[in-house]
Amino acid sequence: MWRQKLVDSDWTTVTVANNSKFVVSGTPTFVPYELRVQAVNEHGAAAEPQTAIGFSGEDLPVAAPENVQAMLLNSTLAKVHWEPVPARSIRGHLKGYRVYYWRDRSLNKHNPHHAEKQILTFSGNRTHGMLPGLHPFSLYSFNVRLYNGKGEGPPSPTQQFETPEGVPGPPTSLLVTNPNLDSLTLEWSPPHDRNGHITGYTLKYQPVNVSNELGPLEELALPANETSVTVFSLKYSTRYKFYLNAITVSGAGPAISQEAVTIMDEAQPASPFKNISSSFGEDGTLISWEYWGPEKNVYVEYIVKVRERWQKELVNGSQNVMLKGLKGGLSYRVRLVAQGHHDQPLHHSEELVVSVPAVASRQVDIATQGWFIGLMCAIALLILILLIICFIQRNKGGKYPVKEKEDAHTDPEFQPMKDDDCTFGEYSDNEDHKPLKGSRTPSNGTVKRDDSDDSLVDYGDGGDGQFNEDGSFIGQYSGKSASRENAEGHESSEAPSPINAMNSLNSFQRRKKRWKPVLHAPAEQEGLAPPQLTAITLHPIPGTGPLLRKPGGPANVPSAELLAVTPPGGPRFNIMLHLTLLLHLLVLPLCFADASTHGELPDFYKDEATGYGPVFEEQPVETIYPEESPEAKITMSCRARANPPATYKWMLEGREIDMKAQSSHYRLVGGNLVISNPIKTEHVGEYLCLASNLHGTIISRKASVQFGYLDLFSSEERESVYVKEGQGAVLLCAPPPHYPAELSFRWILNEFPTFIPLDKRRFVSQITGNLYISKVDSSDSGNYSCIASSQSISKSVFSNYIPLPLAERPIRKYPADLKVKFPDTIALMGHNITLECFALGNPVPEIRWKKLDGQMPPNHELRMAGAHLHLYNVQFEDGGSYQCEAVNSRGKDYHNARLSVEAFPEWVQRISSSEKDLGRDYTMSCKASGTPEPSIRWLINGEPSNRKDMRFSSLAFGNSGMYQCIAENHHGIIYANAELRVYACAPTFKHNPLKDVMAPKNGRVVIECRPKAAPKPTFSWSKGTELLSNSTRVFILEDGSLEILNVTRADKGRYTCFAENEGQGQQHGGSFGHRFHKITLAPANADVKVGETIAMQCAASHDTTLDITFIWSLDGRVIDLHKESQHYERTLNGSSNGELLIKNVHLKHTGHYTCTAQTPIDNVTASAHLVVRGPPGAPGGVRVMNKTDKSVTLQWSRGADNHNPITKYTIQYRDSFSKDVWKNATTSPADVEGNTEMTTVADLIPWIEYEFRVIATSTLGTGEPSSPSHKEKTLEAIPVVAPSDVGGGGGTSRELTITWTPVQPQYYYGPNFGYIVAFKPHDGAEWMRVTLADPQAKHYVHKDAAIPASTEFQVKVKAFNSRGEGPFSLTASIYSAQDAPSEAPVIVDGKSLSATEGTVRWLHLAQSNIDGYQVKYWRSEEDSEGGAQRVVVSANENSTRLEGMKPFSYYLVEVRAYNSAGFGPASEPFQILTKRPPPSRAPKIIGKKIKGDKLNIAWEMVEPIGNEASINGYKVLYRRQGHTENKLFVTNKEYINLPLPEGGNWVVEVRAFTEGGDGAVSQIYVTGGGVLAAPALSLSLLLLALLCLNL
Repeated sequence: MWRQKLVDSDWTTVTVANNSKFVVSGTPTFVPYELRVQAVNEHGAAAEPQTAIGFSGEDLPVAAPENVQAMLLNSTLAKVHWEPVPARSIRGHLKGYRVYYWRDRSLNKHNPHHAEKQILTFSGNRTHGMLPGLHPFSLYSFNVRLYNGKGEGPPSPTQQFETPEGVPGPPTSLLVTNPNLDSLTLEWSPPHDRNGHITGYTLKYQPVNVSNELGPLEELALPANETSVTVFSLKYSTRYKFYLNAITVSGAGPAISQEAVTIMDEAQPASPFKNISSSFGEDGTLISWEYWGPEKNVYVEYIVKVRERWQKELVNGSQNVMLKGLKGGLSYRVRLVAQGHHDQPLHHSEELVVSVPAVASRQVDIATQGWFIGLMCAIALLILILLIICFIQRNKGGKYPVKEKEDAHTDPEFQPMKDDDCTFGEYSDNEDHKPLKGSRTPSNGTVKRDDSDDSLVDYGDGGDGQFNEDGSFIGQYSGKSASRENAEGHESSEAPSPINAMNSLNSFQRRKKRWKPVLHAPAEQEGLAPPQLTAITLHPIPGTGPLLRKPGGPANVPSAELLAVTPPGGPRFNIMLHLTLLLHLLVLPLCFADASTHGELPDFYKDEATGYGPVFEEQPVETIYPEESPEAKITMSCRARANPPATYKWMLEGREIDMKAQSSHYRLVGGNLVISNPIKTEHVGEYLCLASNLHGTIISRKASVQFGYLDLFSSEERESVYVKEGQGAVLLCAPPPHYPAELSFRWILNEFPTFIPLDKRRFVSQITGNLYISKVDSSDSGNYSCIASSQSISKSVFSNYIPLPLAERPIRKYPADLKVKFPDTIALMGHNITLECFALGNPVPEIRWKKLDGQMPPNHELRMAGAHLHLYNVQFEDGGSYQCEAVNSRGKDYHNARLSVEAFPEWVQRISSSEKDLGRDYTMSCKASGTPEPSIRWLINGEPSNRKDMRFSSLAFGNSGMYQCIAENHHGIIYANAELRVYACAPTFKHNPLKDVMAPKNGRVVIECRPKAAPKPTFSWSKGTELLSNSTRVFILEDGSLEILNVTRADKGRYTCFAENEGQGQQHGGSFGHRFHKITLAPANADVKVGETIAMQCAASHDTTLDITFIWSLDGRVIDLHKESQHYERTLNGSSNGELLIKNVHLKHTGHYTCTAQTPIDNVTASAHLVVRGPPGAPGGVRVMNKTDKSVTLQWSRGADNHNPITKYTIQYRDSFSKDVWKNATTSPADVEGNTEMTTVADLIPWIEYEFRVIATSTLGTGEPSSPSHKEKTLEAIPVVAPSDVGGGGGTSRELTITWTPVQPQYYYGPNFGYIVAFKPHDGAEWMRVTLADPQAKHYVHKDAAIPASTEFQVKVKAFNSRGEGPFSLTASIYSAQDAPSEAPVIVDGKSLSATEGTVRWLHLAQSNIDGYQVKYWRSEEDSEGGAQRVVVSANENSTRLEGMKPFSYYLVEVRAYNSAGFGPASEPFQILTKRPPPSRAPKIIGKKIKGDKLNIAWEMVEPIGNEASINGYKVLYRRQGHTENKLFVTNKEYINLPLPEGGNWVVEVRAFTEGGDGAVSQIYVTGGGVLAAPALSLSLLLLALLCLNL
C-alpha cells in the first residue's frame, strides 16, 4: 500500500505473492510517499502495519548554484560563497556541492601557462568552501555544481579571480665565477615561481672555517633587474657560504645557497696543504698533512727520484695515509693533489723528499738484544781499565810536568731546559760564560803561552794549549772559540773531557735516566794535525723528564779540566787515544740502546718538542651491517689529531686485532678499520680504537658491529578473522625474526599500494604491528596484509593476506574496551617518547589522556586521533603516572602506567689538557650527572687505573701522559680526554714581555709580570734603581703584577720586574706615563620636527699617539650605529670629530644625548637634549557613557601632544557587519575641538553592536588611533525596513507560494524578529495574515484545497520585532498553482532506427497548462520500470529520439505531460523491438593496388555471427589525415576503385552496414602514393613504424 505524502489522496493497494520486493511505477521524481506492507492469507489480513516513509526515484539536478562569489583570504587561499539550490531543483538526496577550479595563467608574463583542473567536494547543504593551495599572482576560473545520489547538476556560470602576490620561490641557479684574492662574482637566474613582481634580491654571505663553523653574516640588497654581482673585501684563501633569495611585496622567499673559495695570496703558500710530514713504521711510511681546501677528492702521488711516473694512493677523507711497498734505501718524491669536479688537479702541495731506511740486517737485530749489549759493555769496560793501567805505568817511567791537582769536584749539574723558551735543552754546564774550573784561561778567553817556544800549538776549539818538550800536552781540553760563540749564541754548553764524560755516564746510569748522545767535532787547526778528539754532550730524552739540581746544591756534571798527558812513544798515544774514544762512541750507543728497550728515543730538537698527544676527531659508531648488503665491507671510523701523527690499533672484545694474519679480513686505511667480506660468526662484537704517539695513548668509545636482517613472513596461509558489522576486530601481524628490534608497520587492503588510512576507528601499533579496528563497517571487508619495514637495513616484507569477511546482523552497541595499553616506560631525558592506547567499541570510543600526579606537560601532542601521546624533549618533571581513558556512550575503560625519566651520562665537570710545574700538587677533577648515577673510572695512556681520583701530591715527570675519564651507566658511556705535561724551566719573558702602559691621572694601573717559569717564581720590582715594596699605593700582587693607585706624574718612569725560582732569575722592564684629553665642541640642545635631520656635534682634543673613540648614548643606552643605521650615522671629519647625524627623526628619538670621547686611559663626556615635535599620540580610555537607539556619548583621555597642540579629534566606528572597516562617525557637534574629551555620536542603527575609537590631529599631522572601546549595542527600536522583491506563484496544485527577499540583519532593530505575510484574492476584501518567526524566511506556501488553480492573489509582507511591527512592503500580484495535466497523450507511432536507437511520436494534448512531455522507456523483460530511461521535451514538440537502447530487445515506451504542479497520467505503453546488432568483425583487407589513377581496395566478405544483422553493403570513407571532411562511397561488392590522391596523407576506412547500424572498421593509410593496411587495430602499420625506428 502506498500514497503520496503531503497530498490528500487514497491508499493504492496491490497484492503480490511470494515476493519481498515491489516497484511502483509512474511516480513523480523524488517525492515522499507513505508505505505500508501487510501480510495476508486465506484467513485474512494481519494487524494494521506501521507506516514508513520513502522517496520516489532521483534524477539529475536541474539548477546550478546562484550568486557565486570568491573572496581572497591570502595569496594561496580563497573562500567561495554561493546560494543553495532550491529544494525542488535538487530532485534527489542532497549530497553536497563540488567546486571545479583551475589556473588559467600566471599574472607574471615570465611564467608558463597552466590549466590543470581541480575538484573540491563539500558535503551537505553548504554555502561556502575554502580553495587551498592556490598559486600566488595567478588568474583562476571556477564554477560550482550541486550533486545528489544520481549525479551532478549543471555548473554555475564560470567566475574568475586573481590571487595577490606571494613570496617568490628560490632563484633557479646560483653560480660563483671569477674568484680573486678578495672578491667573487655570483651569477643567478630568477625564480621559476616568481609569484609576483620581483622587487629585489637579498644576498647574505659568511666565512666558513675548516671546522665548518660559520663566521659573521654580511648582507647586501640588490635590485630586481640584476642577475650578477661581484662581492669585494673578502679574505684571500677563505671559503664563503652565500645565500640568495628573491623579494616581492609580500616578502622574501626561500634562499638558494652556494659555497666558494677565494684564491690564495701570491705571498701566501699556493697550496691548501700544510704541515706535511712523514714517519716510518713496520707497516710502511705514514704521510700526514693538514688540508684547508674545499675539494673533497684528495690523493697522494709518489715516485722514485730517478723515475718519472707518479704512483697514486687515494685518500678517503682523512689527513694521513700509509704508503706500503716503498723500497728501503731509496728516496721518493711525495706530493698531495686536490682534484676538482672534472677530475682536473686543482692544487698541488710542495714536494716532500722521503728517504726510506734500508732494511735492517740480522746483526742489527742481535745488537739490540740485552745479552749482546751487556757483553759489549763488559768488553768496553775491560779495555778502559787496561788503558788506565797503561797510562799509570807510563807516567812512572819519566819526568812529566803535570798540572796542579784540583780539589775534588762535586757532581756535575744538569740544566734540562733552555733559558729562552722553557723547552728541553742540551745536557750542559750551567756556567756558560765562565772558564772551566782549574783552567788557566784568563778572563778574555785565551790561554797564556809559556815562555818555551819549542812546541806551541792551539788545541781544539776551546782555547790555547801547549806540548812540553817530551811531547806532553798542557792545555784546555774543550771550550768555545769566540767566533763560534758569537755565531751560535748560548744554545750549547762546553763539552766535558772523555774521562769526565765517562764519569758523567756513570753518574747518569746511577740515576737511571735515559739520555741521547749528540756529537760535536772540533775544527782542525791550521799547520798541525792534533788528535781528532770528539766531545760527547748528553741530552735528556723526551718523555722521561729533565733532571733538576736541588736549589743551591752542587753541580752534577764535572767541569772540564786542564790535563797534562805525555803519551809514551809520542804517536802511539794518539792511536790509543783514538781507539779509546772510538770505543766510547761504539759502546755508549749500545748501552743507551739497552736503556731504551722500553720505548723509542724521540728527539726534542725536532717538531715533536712542540707536539701534543692524540685528540679524537672521528670515533667508531654503532654499525648494523645488512646480511644482504651488496657492499662486502664494513668501515669503522677512527681519526685523531696528533703531533707527531698517531698510530692506530684496534681491539675486538678486548683482544688486539692482528692485521697481518694470513686469513685476516681486516686492514687499516689511515686510522679506519675496514672489514672485508665480513662473517657474522667472526666479526660481530664490540670494537674500540687506540691512537698513540710519543705523548701517550687514548682509547675511543666502544662501538658494536651487528648483522642486520629481516626474514620473510611465514608462508603458511593466514586464518580468516570472522567478525560482524559493528563489532571490533584485531588482526595480528606476527612479524618475522629480525635485527635490530625497531620496525615500522603498515597494512594494505586487497592490493598494494592501497594502504589502510589510520583514523579514530583504525589503529596500527608500532610496537606489535597489530591492526585494530574499533568498529567494523562494510567498507572494511577484504584481504589484509601486514608490511614490516626495517629502516636500518632498508628492507620491507609482506605477510600473506588475512581475510576479513563480514557477517550481517543488527548493529549493536557495546562499551569501550581498551586493547592497546602502554606499559611502565622509561624515557631518556631530552629524547622523545610515544605512549600507545587504543580501544574497541561501538560507537567508536574517544581516547583521553591525563597525568594523575600533575598537569599534562606543555611539550605533549596527541596523534592518531588520540591513540598516541607523544612527548617532545622529555624532562624529569614529565615523569609520573599517566592514565589513558576510552569513553563512548555505552561505557568507558581506563589504564594507568608510570613513565620514569632517566638520563644519559652528562659531564658536570670534565678534565682538560694542562701543563703543570714539577713537584706541584694537582688534582684532575671529573664529575658526571645521570640517572642512574654514573660510575667513574680512569685510563692512563690507555691502561686502566685503580685510582678513584687523580690527586698528585708532588708531580713527577712520570705523571705526564694521556688521561681519560669515563662515566658510564646502563644508558651509555661518555669519555673525557686530556693530556697532562709536567715540566720545569727557569723564568723567561720571551712569551710575555712587559709592555709600556699609559695611566690616567688619579687612576689605577696594573703592570703585568707573567714570565713562564716552573716552579712558580718569586717576584720583586724596581723603579729605575729604587727597589719597590708594598705600601699604601703600591702593591706587588700574588701573580707578580705591580699595582699603583692614585697615579701622579711622579709615578712616571721605567719599572723592572725580577722573577727568580730555584736560584735562577730574569728581569724585564717597561714604562708608563700620563695623557689627558677634553671635549672642545660639545653638543647643543635642539628642537626638530618628525622626519627632519639633525647633526649633534662633538669634538675632543687628545694625544695623537692614542686612539680615540666617540660613543653616543640616548638616555643612558648606548646607540648601536650598525643596527640603527637607518636613523643614526657618524660623519667622518677627522679623528677628533665625533659628530652624530640623526636622519628621519622619529618621536622615539627625543631624549638626553651623551657624547663620550674615550681613549685607552680615560674618557670625558658632554650632553644635550633633543626635542622632537610630531603628530599627537593615541588618546586613551575610550568608553561609552550614555546610549539610545541611534546615538551614544563617548568619553576619552587626552593623549600625548608630542610638543604640538591638538587641534581636533576624529571619531570612527565599526560594527559586526562592516568586516573590520572603520568608518568616520557623525558627531554632535560636527567638529570635535582639540581641547574636548567628550562628544555624542549620532545616526547609528538600533540594536547594533559598535566599537569606537578616537584619532587626534595637530598641525603636524594625524596621530595613531586609540585602542577600540568595549563593544556596546544600541537600544532596540521598531523595524522601519520592509522586505523587498515580494512575489511568488507556481508550486503544487492547491497551493499559493509567496516569496520575498529577507531583511538584512542590521535592520532587525531588535530581538524576536520575524515576518507577517498578508494575502487575499484580487477581488477579495479581507486580508489573511500569517506570522513567521524565522528572520531568515524567504518564502511561505499556503495550502488550501479550496484555492482555485491559476487564480490571481494580492500579497504583501512586513517585519516585526519585540518592539512592534514595521511597514508593509509594496503589494504584488501573483497566481496560485495550476493543476497537473489531467489527460494522457496518445502514442501514434514508434519504431526502431538501429540496434541502439529508436523514435516515438504522439499527439499534442489540447490542455493549455502543459509545460512539456516526459518520455520513459525500458526493456520490458529485463528491466523494471523504476530503472527506466527518461527524455524530457518541450510542450511544442510531439516526437523524440530514444538513445542508449540494447540491441534486439523489446522496449516499452510511455509518454506523460507535466507542468509545475506535477506529472499527468501516462499513455498506454507502446512496444518497440530494436534491430539486430551490426557485425562485430571488421572487413579483412586482402588486396590493395594502384590501377592508373585509381586505388583498388579489396576485402573479404563479412559474415554475421549469432544474432547479428545481415549485411546490406559496405561503406568506404575517404579523408585526408587530420581533417574532418569525408568522402563517402557505398557499394555492395567486396572491392572498390577510389581516385588516387595527389599528395599528403590519406585515410581510407571500410566497414559493413546493416539495418542495425555500421560494423567494425578497417583502415588503409595512403602516403605519397604508397599504401599501408591497418585492419582493425592497424597492427601492420604499428609493426612497420617500429621497424623504421629501428632502422
